[in-house]
Amino acid sequence: VSTQSTWGVVVMTLFLLHTSLAHVVPKRNFFARVRPFSVVIRQRNMSSCVGDQCDLPPKQAVQPKVESAPSSEKLLIEVISDNVCPFCYIGKRKLEKALQSLRGNVKADVRWLPFQLNPQAPIQSIDKLEAYRKKFGPERVTQMVPYMQDASRQVGINMSFGGRTGNTLLSHRLVEYAGHHGKQNELVEIIFKNYFEEEKDICDIDTLVKAGEAVGLPKVREFLVSDEFAQEVKQQAQSHAGIGGVPHFIINKKHEISGAQDVQTFVSLFKKMGYVD
Repeated sequence: VSTQSTWGVVVMTLFLLHTSLAHVVPKRNFFARVRPFSVVIRQRNMSSCVGDQCDLPPKQAVQPKVESAPSSEKLLIEVISDNVCPFCYIGKRKLEKALQSLRGNVKADVRWLPFQLNPQAPIQSIDKLEAYRKKFGPERVTQMVPYMQDASRQVGINMSFGGRTGNTLLSHRLVEYAGHHGKQNELVEIIFKNYFEEEKDICDIDTLVKAGEAVGLPKVREFLVSDEFAQEVKQQAQSHAGIGGVPHFIINKKHEISGAQDVQTFVSLFKKMGYVD
């Protein structure tokens, strides 16, 4: 197989999986909750893509320029993510590995914010692989699967492509609900595992009820059948559209990292911020 053909498979793989390229953030403050950023890591790699445009990895990563300064003991990390984005799951693993390098007195507060790669996806889920085959052809999908499985295994994820896919608004509402009970990170982990490793339908209320109850959320079914947080989550997801893709990490409302970057990228930034000795 030629090099050009191989990269063609990789590019289509990432497009097929709806991920996003690390990008230059617009100068405008694209959503009110975040102050203007002082640092942008514009590292382009194959950990993400947007639309049908993907770049090859650069020879050298772009390093952030951050002035080292005394930091507080609390580190706030906001992750803009979609629950059907494979690189969001991979990025979560890399972030968790990087957080192990923090000084013992530093407490990381990880919060998850909604992004919808396909807001028009059907509410009633459809067969995931069948949808991919119909859109891109069986040959491309057959080539894509082992590539993504290998990428995920490198961070301890046994990614599968069976199961169903659809609109993620309901699961994002549950993540928001979990945030009000201090259970977001635990819930996101279960949702990712359900979708990517266990071939469960995260558009299905019963699946989400079990996920919510597993982390100790109260009255999960009652919440899901209501419209609580529906407008808020929709508005948040729409306001995040300006970033162009996910995963997208916002550190202390000042610095940002796009894509599932290498662990060392996170560690280097944490160190420059004064959180790593």
